[in-house]
Amino acid sequence: MPSNKIGRNDPCPCGSGLKYKKCCLNRTASGFRTQEQSQPEIISPTEPHLQILSSIVHNGYRFRIVFNRVYQRPLSETFHEFLVEIIKWTFGEVWWRKQKGMSRERRHNVLNWCEDFFEFKKNNITDDNKLDTLKVYEADASGPVWALMTLGYDLFCLQTENKLPDRMIERLRKNISFQSVRYEILTAAFMLRFGFDIRFLDEDELNAKHCEFIAKDIKSGLEIGVEAKSRKRDISDEKYNSDRDSRALYRLINKAVKQKPDDIPYIIFIDVNTVLTPGTPLTSKPWFIDIDRAIGKMGIPTAEKPDIYTAIVVTNFAFSLEDPNLTTSLPEHGIIAPLYCIDPIPDIKWLDDLNANLKRYAAVPSEV
Repeated sequence: MPSNKIGRNDPCPCGSGLKYKKCCLNRTASGFRTQEQSQPEIISPTEPHLQILSSIVHNGYRFRIVFNRVYQRPLSETFHEFLVEIIKWTFGEVWWRKQKGMSRERRHNVLNWCEDFFEFKKNNITDDNKLDTLKVYEADASGPVWALMTLGYDLFCLQTENKLPDRMIERLRKNISFQSVRYEILTAAFMLRFGFDIRFLDEDELNAKHCEFIAKDIKSGLEIGVEAKSRKRDISDEKYNSDRDSRALYRLINKAVKQKPDDIPYIIFIDVNTVLTPGTPLTSKPWFIDIDRAIGKMGIPTAEKPDIYTAIVVTNFAFSLEDPNLTTSLPEHGIIAPLYCIDPIPDIKWLDDLNANLKRYAAVPSEV
């Protein structure tokens, strides 16, 4: 596993060219993040599959375009700071004001992450963190700050492609449904950045159980059913407990296999949602062992009796559970693919691409 300490100008360790865990901040009105541009163009060296328009600097402002909306922003605002505003606008001004009036214990987690972000910003606008020639600062983000950044970037990507249903926003606003819908948003944004178009399946239009969405490869036309399940974690849980949590993971997998669409490959994303353990190899992590054991209970697949799923992607992107005073750890993930399945992927190398893209999921660019 690569080191958690990434130098100020070092690229993301996955080789994507993105800076990982470096949060860009600004203090004055005269600093700006990129050179002036006279006209927008579709650019995204880090996200080649998304129709991202570059920002425009005009008359002392930076104009950012997200799908069919144009945002007039201060020159001093970095892209990371803009992502915080995207979150606020998505949740809604009225809702946000109401939440701000609550105590930290009662209000939504996203408000607490925002509070941690502003405290982080205050503490890290120092000469040591200042970039050359620009009045912009970079610092290693804490877990709650990076939870906020990755949420903002996922929302930005979905809204750029006009793929954020209103019903998902409603669920985001509720503490009881936030964790599950947050993971659905994460999975959808990941598949978009991976080069797929996505089509959500509406609960109101389908009576039978179904997966979260259908993902269609833009280049090949390959369609894949995708389901996203996140383990619900009690607020008092300090760490993963096999005696208790292995049963929850088994229930999630068992439920997910029943939601496969007909005649297309089926990928199940399972979120462990537990404290990150960077010093432990993946195959030695208790949750990975329990996932492997849960899958084993379903029997060994054969050519005559193949597995229902094409692959199970197990993730642990629980940045919010990290110490807010320390730099967050790298995310964790693994892929389990059976030798025999009902609807296999035509090219097995696709799983290697899936793994490579998972490695870069949590890398948020400093500018797009």
